[in-house]
Amino acid sequence: MSARVLKLKLRMVNRGKASRLLAMQREYAACAQFHLEGIQRLQTTNATALHRELYLPAKERFALPVVNLQRARDKAIETFRSYLARKAKGKRASVPQFGPGLPMGVGQRALAIVGRTLRLSTEKTREYLWLPLDVDERHAPFVDAVAAGIMKYGASELHRRGKDWYLHLTVYEDVPNTVENGVVFGLDLGVANTAVMSGPGLVKFWSGQAVRHTRNRYSARRTSLQKAKLMGEVKRSKGKESRWMRNLNHQLSCQILKEVAQHGGTLAIEKLLGIRDRVKLTRKVNGMVHNWAFGELIALLHQKAPRYGVRIVEVDPRHTSQGCSKCGHTAKGNRLRQDRFKCRACGYEVHADLNAARNIANRGALMLGYMSGITGGLTLPEGGNTLPVNRGFGDGQALDIEAEALSGDRQSHGATSLSS
Repeated sequence: MSARVLKLKLRMVNRGKASRLLAMQREYAACAQFHLEGIQRLQTTNATALHRELYLPAKERFALPVVNLQRARDKAIETFRSYLARKAKGKRASVPQFGPGLPMGVGQRALAIVGRTLRLSTEKTREYLWLPLDVDERHAPFVDAVAAGIMKYGASELHRRGKDWYLHLTVYEDVPNTVENGVVFGLDLGVANTAVMSGPGLVKFWSGQAVRHTRNRYSARRTSLQKAKLMGEVKRSKGKESRWMRNLNHQLSCQILKEVAQHGGTLAIEKLLGIRDRVKLTRKVNGMVHNWAFGELIALLHQKAPRYGVRIVEVDPRHTSQGCSKCGHTAKGNRLRQDRFKCRACGYEVHADLNAARNIANRGALMLGYMSGITGGLTLPEGGNTLPVNRGFGDGQALDIEAEALSGDRQSHGATSLSS
């Protein structure tokens, strides 16, 4: 069973319904803040202890369905635990506070999908808000399955963006059993190339050029807005960039997992810790790396992997860029420049990101106890030295990348540009 979140826009929200939704959102935010203050006062994040002390006062004070009161409590617990975890790691963290714009948590029993309409429970028994949903072709099968009782759904959230409202509906779908045939694919994440994947018979590059261009454009706009002291516009620009980046990460994660699933393979990725430290470039590029949603992309891969029947293993990221994927020799001097790797011991020359992807695949294979011969090292098709070009992401042109230079021959590998 795998969880999936559908983002569905509410349509035809008239003034009266919008007013009711806004009042409920404010009640929910106030309830979450009430529990947050209770956590600090009682010095506990134990749900049972908080329920015993705060449930009755919250029920009398806030006009919300009971399940939404529990969602507010759980939100407060989750947020405060995250704050404590940051402090425990020595990171800067301020005591959390909830504002009136907090997305409204909706318990599973407080909502129902009837046809293409959301039935939302209010504070009064058997009184509902009926809110039509704007369902596109991608989400229609899931919404119809929920309405028919075929697919289960769970606690969800209502988000407000300006005058628009969105339901983030959590659904649960059966997923295929993970199938493994001893094939391991390695995935390297970076800046020049957003992702590089290597496996038997496959080399694929996702260029990061378009991503860098778009993010630079967002950054330049925010700089000008800050100079004009338009901080509201700055915040909106950040939100717009974040949504754009998340959409790209959704597309990228689906393409990566689909490719691995077609080969019945396992995907090896680097542990998140250390990814930012591994890329040491200019201050500008390092800032971009810091803001890049590495964590979001990896989280999406983990979230979607069961749906594709793909197993993911995380490996130690140290020296994946400096070690030779052919002989294993490791030295800083092996990496001649950002895109070029040449081993000082055996003379093996290859694109640096591809070399890192193969090292990741090899480490994943070792973790699983596989032989090195069936890891992500390149397996060429019979009768030729050229792999097919892959055009799997965005609208960018496939680039002719010299991935290997062996015996003076050039091999053409697929590269795809992340488009804006």
